[in-house]
Amino acid sequence: MLSYLSEINLKNSLLAELDAGLKACLALILTVLASVCEKQVSFFIIFLYLLLATLLLGSNFRFLWKNIVAYGIIFMLPYSFGLLLSILFGYLFSNALFVSDLVIPETFLRMLKIFFVWYIGSLYICSTPLQAILGMLKKVFNPLNSLGVPVSKYLTIIMCIVIQLTESVSEFQNNTVEQARTIFKEKRMGLKTKLKEISNLLVFYIANSLHKTEEIQKLVDQTNPNNFTYNIQISRKEIFTLFSFLLLLTVLIFLEL
Repeated sequence: MLSYLSEINLKNSLLAELDAGLKACLALILTVLASVCEKQVSFFIIFLYLLLATLLLGSNFRFLWKNIVAYGIIFMLPYSFGLLLSILFGYLFSNALFVSDLVIPETFLRMLKIFFVWYIGSLYICSTPLQAILGMLKKVFNPLNSLGVPVSKYLTIIMCIVIQLTESVSEFQNNTVEQARTIFKEKRMGLKTKLKEISNLLVFYIANSLHKTEEIQKLVDQTNPNNFTYNIQISRKEIFTLFSFLLLLTVLIFLEL
């Protein structure tokens, strides 16, 4: 997921210019709608809305395609493996319990809902600066400060961890993966030797990652929580976005009732 986020950046799109708080509210409501809707036409309407939002607000089909690929790898592959394993066990042991709960339409609907939740979250995260998200969360949880909960400190730690993880993913892609490719392309090495080299490479990467905690602590000490600010902005873009969303909400309620 972090690898995928590090490759896709919508921070310069029109979607990034929308108010972070408004986007968060709309994303949350849209996630709930995608979870509770039951009719096929409702999902088609939600898909069209997300597609138009993706295209009109500065993204492209590449963003949608990468989301589909990432969703397939993270969710569909493990589920398909478990499903095939269940069917295989049911066939080998003649036990209907392995496949009795399999209902294709309900399963497809459930996976479709998960994809919508995944895509909405990705669209929001990739189009909203981290500082804006943390500033908004700081305001939302500000009452906890009066109770002695160091919200700003926790948000600072979260931001530093995310930044460090993103850098680690880029480092893993640029160095570790490239070295692994070189090892596999080496024709003079046997399979056993290649696997041993890959294992050593992974051990080195894990050991090196353990030292990142010190860098995170230094970054936390150097970061000022007061830099996380959020101010509500209302312009024509926000008004138009809110109006289009209310129209979508009205249509979905009409279709579901």
